[in-house]
Amino acid sequence: MMDLHSAIREARRDRGMTQAELAEAVGTKQAQVSMYERGQETALAHHKVLEIAKLLDVDVKAFAQKRDPVSGKAMLRKICPAFDCPTSYPFMSSGKACVVPLFVKSVANEKTRCRLCSEVLLSRCPTPGCGEPLVEGASCPRCGKQYVKVILEKGQDPAEWVKEQRAAIRELRTMAPALNAILGPTESHND
Repeated sequence: MMDLHSAIREARRDRGMTQAELAEAVGTKQAQVSMYERGQETALAHHKVLEIAKLLDVDVKAFAQKRDPVSGKAMLRKICPAFDCPTSYPFMSSGKACVVPLFVKSVANEKTRCRLCSEVLLSRCPTPGCGEPLVEGASCPRCGKQYVKVILEKGQDPAEWVKEQRAAIRELRTMAPALNAILGPTESHND
């Protein structure tokens, strides 16, 4: 089955439009359209993809969700909203403690709980008024807010918190090797 980015590329070509013309029509840059058409989902915000699809008469619903090959159920990316869960990997950015959440594929219309802390997983940006579908990374490409906000105790040093969280994650991996299957390879998180 064709992906949405491929369907958009084909519909644009069928209409005889250039990437530059399409970008101008929806108020974005040609380079972003090009990257999106090549499969880089984060090159365009979701609302821009919807504008393009509407302009080109591409049915987004047909591509909205991936399906599990075994069950056939619709799947979405989801994250744990708990900043101190071991699935949220801490880092420092501009003097602030931040986390990159672990993205998991889960059944779209079912409540899914984190396998480590039992919080209900999110499938959309939690920022009020945004609700953009999740894309890989620490923050929403539409509103720019972090998916998971770090809440530190008053006076707590962010850099020290990051250091402590990373140490705790390393210790968990050592004590429970089965966690490595959930958390993924350590190379993906630079210490």
